[in-house]
Amino acid sequence: MTLSDEELALMALREAQLILADYIQPGTRDPAKTINELLAVLDRNDVVEAVDRLEDGTGMRVG
Repeated sequence: MTLSDEELALMALREAQLILADYIQPGTRDPAKTINELLAVLDRNDVVEAVDRLEDGTGMRVG
């Protein structure tokens, strides 16, 4: 299944929100781990390319 650029960007955004939600929970925090997790989601080539296309107005749409 191929995701549209919009779907891919929204999935990455949702995953980043979950990472941040976990970070703000009470208890011990590891900022470096959180940054690395966010980078692993938001700096993926497919996500960066999808966001670039959406910004350019050339986002790929499915359907």
